[in-house]
Amino acid sequence: MQNAFSNQLRKRGISAAVAEKLAAEILAIGREAHTEEDVRLNVEHALKPVLSQLGISTVARYEQRVTLLQGSRRADAVYGFGVIE
Repeated sequence: MQNAFSNQLRKRGISAAVAEKLAAEILAIGREAHTEEDVRLNVEHALKPVLSQLGISTVARYEQRVTLLQGSRRADAVYGFGVIE
């Protein structure tokens, strides 16, 4: 599974270095954030270039009601079919 995912990223021009940089950015955002809103806004900013490269909409819909296997709840941000909670 990991290999298939890595291959898909490479096909879209996203290297392991880009993924590692994004992960490091997100960790730093988490350490420096004071509120959940700080995390959401800064992670969204960090994700946008990668989402664009993957062909995923970078236009978020906020506080959307989503149905999951364990019931319904509100997602912080929805990008196409990607959900950030």
